[in-house]
Parts: sequence; C-alpha cells; structure tokens
Amino acid sequence: MGVINTSLSLSVEQTPRKIQKKNVSEFVVNNVDYITVPHLNQNTLKTSYKSVSQLSDVYGVDPSRVIPHIGARSITSKKDLTESINNFKGLGVEKLLLVGGNPSQPMGPYRDAESVRRRVQEIHHNHFKLYCGVYPDTETASGIYLYKYEHFDGGFTQLSLSPRKLESFKINTRIGIPSQADLDGLYQYMKLCGVGPSLRYPMRNILGFARYMTPNGFNTTKLVQAIQPHSSFHIYDFGRIEKTVEDLLNLDI
Repeated sequence: MGVINTSLSLSVEQTPRKIQKKNVSEFVVNNVDYITVPHLNQNTLKTSYKSVSQLSDVYGVDPSRVIPHIGARSITSKKDLTESINNFKGLGVEKLLLVGGNPSQPMGPYRDAESVRRRVQEIHHNHFKLYCGVYPDTETASGIYLYKYEHFDGGFTQLSLSPRKLESFKINTRIGIPSQADLDGLYQYMKLCGVGPSLRYPMRNILGFARYMTPNGFNTTKLVQAIQPHSSFHIYDFGRIEKTVEDLLNLDI
C-alpha cells in the first residue's frame, strides 16, 4: 500500500451479524475513524450493546470510535431505551446516530429521531454527540441545516448517487457511499443492512448507476472524487470493503 491519504475521514457500517461472526476486517477497523453499528429490525439494542463490546474485546476498538444506531420505531419501551443509553455510556460510547428506522409503525413510544433525541438529552444531557439520518433524495440541504441541525450535531446521508445533491451538504455531514460491490451484492446488502427502502431513490436515477457501475463493481473512488472537496465519508459495506477502504486511503486528491 502506498502513502495513506489523511485528508479523508472515513467511517464504515458493520452489522451485528458480521461482528458476532468475527468477520470484521482488522485492516478496516484500524484504518477508519469510526465504525457504526446499525439497529436492524431483527435485533434489539442489547444486540447493539454486545456488538460494541465485541468490537472492543476482540478487535481492540475504543468504544469512543463506535457509533451505535438507534432506530426509533424499533424501540419497544421507554425502559428499553433508558437501559440501552446507560449501557452505551458505561462502555464509553460518545456518539449516537438516531434514525426513524424501518418499521412503518412504532413498536413502542418513539416515532422518529427527534423523540429519541429528547429522551437521550433527558437522561444524559450533553454527554453524547447526537447525529441524525439525512435523505438527500427527499430532503433539501437548507431544510436540514435549518430544522435538523438546530438540534443535532450533524448527520449521515442515506444512499444517493447524485453528486449535485450530495455536495450541497458541506458542513457536519458524512456522505454515505456504497462499497465496491457488484450490482447484485449492492442490492442484497442494502436489504440486509436495513437501508433497502433507500434503494427506491437511487434506482430512479439510472444514470447514477450507469456512471459508477463497472464490470469490476461500483466505482466508489470515482463518486468520492465527484463530490470533492467534501472530506467526510461513510461507507455502507455491501462487499469488497477492504479494497474500498484501501483505494480511498490511496486516492490522490
């Protein structure tokens, strides 16, 4: 590997299943700034807690580098959220990503990221940095900065393949990008990782796939170059994650 590019800040999403099966790449966790753990439909927040613990115990990842997701509509009770927040704090977690989640109807008292944010602040005022999901294909940057970032410390974009839309999020936003998976892997992992609904939006933009898909997989570096000078990116692990991180670290920008 050549000279590492320190101008990019990278984070990578790793599912609880991948963590529990010990399929996480040591190269990846040692060369990105943060690892996020999604709160998937079939998992509880206790599963996320165990995943953070395992990243620390098995891979030596400082919990301050792990950002658990909290899916509002998947939380079953106020007690469930309170216990989980206390557990995360006890581990040393400092950042949380709050999203509405995949269920269309709440399984408990929380409907959206804002309702969870208020509860987190009640429990531990200003202990956590709180981030929200950003949806470039359905939200405007001006609306995000005016309404969401008034309450949150920043955000992570869900998948969009439009550099024009993504480059408008210039401050406090990690741009979500797919790893170098092939098209089938991209679709399958999207569903597995809980971002399946967002597939509807990039699929509307066939030109996006045509521009960045190659016989060797998705050209992640080309998408990153198109969004420059933005420097904070979040990689959705749809396959070939080591190659994706390595190529980005060696990107000449």
